[in-house]
Order: sequence, then C-alpha cells, then structure tokens
Amino acid sequence: MVMQHNSNNQLIEGGRRTQGFVRKPQPGRPIISVITIVFNGDKHIENAIKIVLDQDYDNIEHIIIDDASEDNSVQIVSDWLEKNKSFPVFIKNKRNLGITKNLNKILSMARGKYLAGVCDNIIHTTFFEVLILKFEKNNSAVVAYGDCRIVDSKGNVLFPSYFSRVRKRKSIKRSDQFMALLKGNFIPAPGCLFSIVHLKQLGGWDESLFYEDWDMFLRIANKGFDLIPV
Repeated sequence: MVMQHNSNNQLIEGGRRTQGFVRKPQPGRPIISVITIVFNGDKHIENAIKIVLDQDYDNIEHIIIDDASEDNSVQIVSDWLEKNKSFPVFIKNKRNLGITKNLNKILSMARGKYLAGVCDNIIHTTFFEVLILKFEKNNSAVVAYGDCRIVDSKGNVLFPSYFSRVRKRKSIKRSDQFMALLKGNFIPAPGCLFSIVHLKQLGGWDESLFYEDWDMFLRIANKGFDLIPV
C-alpha cells in the first residue's frame, strides 16, 4: 500500500497505480482515465470498481475521489485496496467540493488520452472497446457516446432507450449539433468517452455549475467539434 499527502490537502491511496501503472498495459493502445466521484455512495461504489475491472479493454487507469462522504464509502474502498493492492487510485477529500471541482481535479492529473465516468451506472463489458474504435475511425471526434437504458434502484427498466426518448434521429450532423443541443440535451452523460486534450483546451468544466454535462456538450459543439454516437 502506498499513501502520500499532497499540497491539495487530500490523501492519495493505492498501489502501483500511484506510481504510473495501468491495470494491464497494452502497447500502442491509448489509456482511458476512468473517474468515479463518490459522495455517500456505499451502496454502489464496490460495484463501480468491479464494472471497471470487468471491461474487455485493459489500458485503464481508475481514479476514485471520495467527496467527504459520511457513510461507509471510504471504508469499502479502503478494504478493496487492502485486498487488491494495485487498483485503483483513491483520493479522499477532507471537505466536499462538488462534481465540477472534482472533475477538474481529475482532469489535471489524468494520464489517459480519453476520459470516462463510472459511478452508479452499469456499463457493458465491451463499452470502452467499442467507443475507442469509434474514436479511431473519426479524427474530428471529441466525444463518442452510446445509448442508455434508464432503470430504477431495483434494476427495473423505466426507459429502454435514451435515444428514442429524447429524439427520433440517432445521428445529427456536426453543423446542426449546437442548435439541436440548445433545444435539449440528447446525449446521455454516463455513456460518454471524452478526448482529454480537447477538454483541457476548453478549460475544463465550469465550476460555478451544479449540473455540468449539458454545458460541456454545448461548448464542444459551439467550437465545431464533433460528438458522435455509436
């Protein structure tokens, strides 16, 4: 186990990952930085770790930030680290910062080419592999995203397709994306993979906002970048 304090008044735990290693390096393939932000999430945090581990794609660094939880979230992750040693990196905030500040914190430290989030969502084991292939076929893409099912806390399907719920067409050409997004957000944030270099060019997330995803999609589209569905 490695522990170190840093200048941001936070504690970082982990094993080899804090020293710059991914789960199982695949030479020549980009690293995906997977983020999990936890606040009182003891009911789903262990499942989030397992979902990342179950991915077919191996070049993954998983960064978990506990945002000053008051439940058993920290203990669950710490127990997992004690048993598994090298995966993932765990950051414990001493005070609650909120989603956007934590996203920017991870953006500044992420080693990957792409960024994705896994929290209380459930993703298919081929999720990252499919989105990476989509990026590799489209040099203009800044976001690749897939469809989602919306379920309740018991796993009952409320809406079988986010796409069909919010729009009729799956694909919207790049020149029309900004105006389409102004009318409503048609991109499911849990189904996204972002280009990190472009997120940094945009200055990261707006920390004055509580809900950050729609604003980021609008800023990406307004710059003329492409958001592509799978």
